[in-house]
Amino acid sequence: MIKQSKKRYLQISLATFVAFLLPLFVLAQADIILTLDPITKAGFFSTKSPVKFRLLVSNKSKTDLKGTVSYTVTTVKSVYITDASMPAAVGAGKNLDIPVDLPMIDGEGFYEIIIRAEMGDVVESISKQFGYTDLNKVKKKAPEPAPVTDINFPQAGVKSVSNEDYSHDEGHGEEGAEEDEGEIVTVLKPAAKDAMFGMYKPVKYTVVLHNKYKVKQEGSFSYYVTTETGEPVYENKVPVVIPKKYSKQFSFDVPTLKGSGVYNFKFCLNLSTYDDTTRHAFVFNADKVNTELHKPDDFDDFWDQTIKELDKIDPRYSIVYDPSKSNVSHRAYRVDFTSWGNVRVYGWLTIPKLKGKFPLVLGFGGHKIEVFPLYFPDFAVFTMNVRGIGESMKVINPKNETFVSLHLNDRDKYVYRGMYMDCLRAADFLFKGPHGFNFDLSRVMVFGGSEGASKSLVTIALGRKRGYRFGACVANNPVLTDIHQMYDVAEVNEEIKFPISDFNNYIEGTKGMTKQAVLDVWKYYEVQNFMSEINCPVLFACSLMDPYAPPGSVLSAYNKMPKETKAKSELYIFADLGHEVTPRHNVFTGSWYYEKLASVMK
Repeated sequence: MIKQSKKRYLQISLATFVAFLLPLFVLAQADIILTLDPITKAGFFSTKSPVKFRLLVSNKSKTDLKGTVSYTVTTVKSVYITDASMPAAVGAGKNLDIPVDLPMIDGEGFYEIIIRAEMGDVVESISKQFGYTDLNKVKKKAPEPAPVTDINFPQAGVKSVSNEDYSHDEGHGEEGAEEDEGEIVTVLKPAAKDAMFGMYKPVKYTVVLHNKYKVKQEGSFSYYVTTETGEPVYENKVPVVIPKKYSKQFSFDVPTLKGSGVYNFKFCLNLSTYDDTTRHAFVFNADKVNTELHKPDDFDDFWDQTIKELDKIDPRYSIVYDPSKSNVSHRAYRVDFTSWGNVRVYGWLTIPKLKGKFPLVLGFGGHKIEVFPLYFPDFAVFTMNVRGIGESMKVINPKNETFVSLHLNDRDKYVYRGMYMDCLRAADFLFKGPHGFNFDLSRVMVFGGSEGASKSLVTIALGRKRGYRFGACVANNPVLTDIHQMYDVAEVNEEIKFPISDFNNYIEGTKGMTKQAVLDVWKYYEVQNFMSEINCPVLFACSLMDPYAPPGSVLSAYNKMPKETKAKSELYIFADLGHEVTPRHNVFTGSWYYEKLASVMK
């Protein structure tokens, strides 16, 4: 019997976190190989085609293995949908074929399924994205087409092109949409790569409208440009007539923008039998995007005092070899220590069995995501679980309150104060802990995605107070960079929920608590206030459709790094993505790490 359970949404799924790590280095040979294939072509399902996958578990070891196979389903923006688990066993050198039937999906969109197999001492994960369409959705009934003759539309900056390259082209465009009984396929593209425009690169878009209907379509399209916080900037409306089974291309521009920032672009199509809205976003002068800095005068004093309090606490390091997590190529150790507030936290250290002095990798998971051992052939890896994960949750939060709101009414007791100290103590362990391992402390790097990216940046900034030198950092879509800006964006963007909805619930349920009181506390924890202390190269990713890390605040945080740090860092913007990066970027990350660490090799 597969057991279902309900969980809160995740800032970044474990599978997304692992997928971010795997391309960095070549992994040791796995004892289990997972193959996951959808039963439908191209991985698209619908109300008439239930979501089903075929999982093949291949046991490459010489021993029988048994344990559990589980799956988690999220949206591509890492919002939790469902999960389940089941026992599994596979003989030595054998394969196990497991059908994976998902419960009914409620809502159209794109999703991700993450499979995790824990069998014996082996843990393997695999993920796939899939699409789901509600075929019961009723389209607008087609009225008799009527010619548009009495509307005077502004035409400035709009060009219409209709020629043999687009007419009667059933599969034009990267989307390669299949013909339907009735559909308008919209292909919207910015003229600039990654939707990055500037003073010398005007904002231009191209849209191709493919009429898949068997009747002519008439009406209009409108496009609207607003700031990230909803202030209107520009709008235009254009008449459209598209013959049946025909395609038209339009190119248009947006007048020169005066202010640097992230802008939202909404394209609305209103035709005879079809209405649709396409959303996009672009950046104007990315290197000058800047939100207000809310850094209190006693910010450094506050953290200096916090570190002094940490230093008074005996870490009581416990380093225990774990044969169940070790393998033929690596030794694995569970590392426990006491952090700020006398809270015990833990992580996993893996060390190659080869001789030599190994560089170090320090990795952090997303919001409340437990991380496990990782095995890189040429690096020692320490994956850190901060408070709020495992047994520490019972200690700091016995009433199981919302984590991000824990002690939010008290700057000195707020949970992120201790969490940031957990990150620093993890760095303490690597740089000066009593482990006795032969680490190359001239080559230490740190990484994470989502809240893991934020933890990484804060660790570098606080570690600088101790004189720690990090060689490189990867930060993908860091959250919590500017809570003030996030509140402003959330007022016009209903997708911005974490942590704003949690804060608002806390305000409503706590006597005397106000939004301003929340902001006053968060002045000491916003990631942007730590950015001036970042002194190592950073590979920084920002996705413009991200509902958890508003891109304006993320880009602003990047721009708050010192000039000399920015000069050796790299910024990548993903215009069409939410809380994620592309697989190509993950592959590039590995090469970038090696390049940066090679420059400091002895």
